[in-house]
Amino acid sequence: MTATSQLSDAIIAQTQARRSKLEVAIKLLLNEYIERLSDEHMQMAIDLMETPNKATIFTSFGGIVGEPFEIRDCWLERHAGVEVFRADD
Repeated sequence: MTATSQLSDAIIAQTQARRSKLEVAIKLLLNEYIERLSDEHMQMAIDLMETPNKATIFTSFGGIVGEPFEIRDCWLERHAGVEVFRADD
């Protein structure tokens, strides 16, 4: 394998990893936040996920799908400037 093909393979792998994190972040937003954000705030949250580092951070806050996850909510509110509706609101 040549150095050029190794570099090419590394770039492709890195691009796919970023795309994967972005896809996971968008799916998480749509699955968990569609009912908890206004339309405008959903757009703001999606815009925030365009940054691969932020998408990675957002998806790294674990939890079981369907359960409230306050740290993710707080992080999203702080970094996207949105208000997440909670069951107790």
